[in-house]
Amino acid sequence: MSTETLAQGKKFLGMLRNTDLNFRKLGAEHRSGGIFTFLPKELMDLTPGSYISPDMFFSEMGIDSSRETKKMLLGDRIGHYDSPIIPRMRFEGKDGGSFSFSITHGATNEYIMSASRLATKGAKDDNNRSHYQDEVLHIMMPLLQNHEDQEAVGIELNEDCGATGITEALFIKMSSETKLASKKIRINVAVATAQSVLVVKKLALDNDLDIELNVGSMAFGLSRGKRNEQGVIEHANYIVYPRQLIHELNELFGNGFDDFYEEIFSQELGEAFVVGDMGDLSLKLPDDKNVKHKYNSYRVDDYIPEDANKGDYRFESAATQPEYIEGQHTEVYLPNGGLLIRALKRYLNPGDHPSEVFIDAKRKEVNGRYGVLFYNIPQEILN
Repeated sequence: MSTETLAQGKKFLGMLRNTDLNFRKLGAEHRSGGIFTFLPKELMDLTPGSYISPDMFFSEMGIDSSRETKKMLLGDRIGHYDSPIIPRMRFEGKDGGSFSFSITHGATNEYIMSASRLATKGAKDDNNRSHYQDEVLHIMMPLLQNHEDQEAVGIELNEDCGATGITEALFIKMSSETKLASKKIRINVAVATAQSVLVVKKLALDNDLDIELNVGSMAFGLSRGKRNEQGVIEHANYIVYPRQLIHELNELFGNGFDDFYEEIFSQELGEAFVVGDMGDLSLKLPDDKNVKHKYNSYRVDDYIPEDANKGDYRFESAATQPEYIEGQHTEVYLPNGGLLIRALKRYLNPGDHPSEVFIDAKRKEVNGRYGVLFYNIPQEILN
């Protein structure tokens, strides 16, 4: 399986290099339910079951692939905003655009390893979910604390994870169809794969945008998924630890990762998941958790009991809904995971009253085109 996933990763990279992601080539259809945006199907068909090794990623990014650099990327060091493990890199486009990128923590830092273990227990137990959300807070803290230059950024998209890069790339395409359109975009994401980083990089340079991507912790594999009885492939494109990556970790740091891999491996799905289903694991905690988990008091959505539909969320009251202020630096959040990230942002920056927008996003296939439907878009941002 490791050889197959690496081959799939190489096919994906080859297709990405030869695919034009200019906005003029990407589809966007305005529908009564929102805006459906899509990327070339031949590119998206190559993401499930793909593994981009650290060496392949270094080559694409022009990073020195020495053993020490690889140990920094894959190690357990906890970084800070002004001292990330991979210092900020900047790539200039041909006509003025740019892509800048940094990685804050090592890929096997204590918070992500703990989150992987907690994810195996699922989202139903409030105590398990609270510990998981604490780990997300630790990962995101350096990225979400306000910084002096934030007013120079038009849009700040704060995300829980970037798996394929589809949602982030198509959000930027969608926003170009609204009043959120901006050349200067910052994306903060807790966990991102090499695949998603490279997609966003190419989108930035193909469209002469200024995109800054800040990643808490890197990952390198995507799940293949399994076909159910109805013939639908489920659990594809979840972030995973490929077996080959575990071999690399053992070679770099000693044989200590096999037990971890076996501990988190799902026999049912045949994968070892990095963060599980972040949307479900990010759902609001009950109010009695607010004392120990203070960020939960900043939630604007309802607590959903265990027996309710975990895919639903509701705002508690009209007074707590986000307010969009035209012309200002605007933070954007995509529920469900974005509701936790928004609470963390407000908890870390108390007293802020920024321009905020919540937009729902759902990956789907329509008439053979794979993309994202953005809906519940606030009327005030539509052109």
